[in-house]
Amino acid sequence: MNNDLESLFEKAKASSSPEDRTAFLAAACGDDVALRATLEEMLAAAPGADAYFAEMDGEPAVAVAPSAVVEEGVDPAGEPATLVPGTVLLERYRIVSRLGAGGMGEVYRADDIKLQQPVALKFLPEGLADTPHLREALYNEVRQARRAAHRHLCRVYDIGEWGRRPFLSMEFIEGEDLGALLRRIGMLPLKKAVELGQQLCSGLQAAHEAGLLHLDLKPGNLMIDEKGDLRITDFGLSRLASDTPTGFRHAGTPAYMAPEHLLRGEVSARCDLYAVGLVLYEMFTGSKLHRERSVGETIAWHEHASPPDLPGLGPELHELILQCLAVSPEDRPETAAAIGEGLKGLGARLVARSAFPESSAASGGKELAALMFTDLVGSVDMQQRLGTESYMRYVARHDEILQDCLALIPSARILNETGDGFLVRFADPAEAVNTALRLQY
Repeated sequence: MNNDLESLFEKAKASSSPEDRTAFLAAACGDDVALRATLEEMLAAAPGADAYFAEMDGEPAVAVAPSAVVEEGVDPAGEPATLVPGTVLLERYRIVSRLGAGGMGEVYRADDIKLQQPVALKFLPEGLADTPHLREALYNEVRQARRAAHRHLCRVYDIGEWGRRPFLSMEFIEGEDLGALLRRIGMLPLKKAVELGQQLCSGLQAAHEAGLLHLDLKPGNLMIDEKGDLRITDFGLSRLASDTPTGFRHAGTPAYMAPEHLLRGEVSARCDLYAVGLVLYEMFTGSKLHRERSVGETIAWHEHASPPDLPGLGPELHELILQCLAVSPEDRPETAAAIGEGLKGLGARLVARSAFPESSAASGGKELAALMFTDLVGSVDMQQRLGTESYMRYVARHDEILQDCLALIPSARILNETGDGFLVRFADPAEAVNTALRLQY
């Protein structure tokens, strides 16, 4: 099945004209709406699947950044909108602007006239209404999604049809998706990554307890709202796409799929936990595990079933994320809540430095402020070789690791950051010396 999907992608990409490509997709996919949607997602980022991964990360699922400006009748990418602003649907929804489009349809910002609140309308592919079992699956998923109420889940309000096109009415979240945020800043501060990771696990646990799988967790489907909190969007759409008569159960984003999902089409809650591990890795390092791999290379990598190399992580985070990325689903954490507990423990150690005694008998009631810094050997050559931007990301990550180490020392608290280190307060002067010695190794 993997070879079939890869072969269809390559043949469609090789089409000599848009008309030939459209004809090929129509012949190859037939009534299989989900397969065609998957191929169109991949082709949208041609000439390579690496670009495909990047584009899918940034698909605006249910929101747009407050600063975005949308021209009437045109989406942010310049594509013409099917519905123009001002159009009223079903005497209830007034279209405001088009937010974007992906393989599973278009997304619009609208006003719900009845409830008097902004909503996001996600229109699904036109052929879906003509496929009875997919139509029924959609309604089932919406019923499930409405039962999964949680502060870190995007709420689904209703389902409707317009011109035989089903659409979902969903909560409109003013903010930015995590993928866009990571592309903008590189990686998250350690405490914020821990906080958002816990929120991701909390929301996912609630969804799983309601019997709902996501199967397309990725930074582009995680919104950061105006308050800085994480919200999971697009539940059920990938599961809907996997329920196709041809057996192609690979709808979703290949770079974020668990091996059993990508290779064999087997899905379970632990597929989502695998994706959580990948998202956590990106939040803590600013890097994607499969950044340099094409679809075929990602499949081949999974077929070798080897533990991933996870550079740039402290030992505790490394162990937690490695468990999430276990090849066998049985070797992964049992629940999203278990991953959240692991992150909670790390978060508690990060704030422990604020709870040390104000005085110490060993120091006669006096405290010591020490400047802790490191000298990167060969930093000049490294900057020339990597370039300034990459070098600064490396230095930032190095500082994060130093903060990690200091966070594990209860008697230490960072007072301020300097140009090349941290000003740290210690309750015991001897502990300052011991810390400096330990940080050398």
